[in-house]
Amino acid sequence: MDSITFGHGADAGGEIRQPDTKFGDKDTIYVRIQASVQSSTPQTLDVVWASANDQVLKRDRATLTSGSHHVVFNYSDYQGMPVGQYKVGVYVDGKLVSDNSFNIALSGFEKFKRGMEKLGVKVQVQQN
Repeated sequence: MDSITFGHGADAGGEIRQPDTKFGDKDTIYVRIQASVQSSTPQTLDVVWASANDQVLKRDRATLTSGSHHVVFNYSDYQGMPVGQYKVGVYVDGKLVSDNSFNIALSGFEKFKRGMEKLGVKVQVQQN
């Protein structure tokens, strides 16, 4: 594995838009993995998304043949992820080659909304 990049999106060519390791609780997190395979035997790339307490949230897999590759995976939870640090483990043929982390924090609006709800004020978003 050559590199890993987290971000808020990816373009059609697999380039990460807005690289970052900090996300809102309902964001979709993208990860781009750049890898080179120098063997004629295909290699299995596994990506394991996990919470800080090592609860597996999602597993992704790709098979890489000889040459240079970039692979993009993503994760989101429409109900919102608890605030905290999360992990992404990258495995090649079952061996951990990279252990990475990203953080989830509430967006400014979510902080405001939850604060108001603690005061007993219901906040509704009106769509136009």
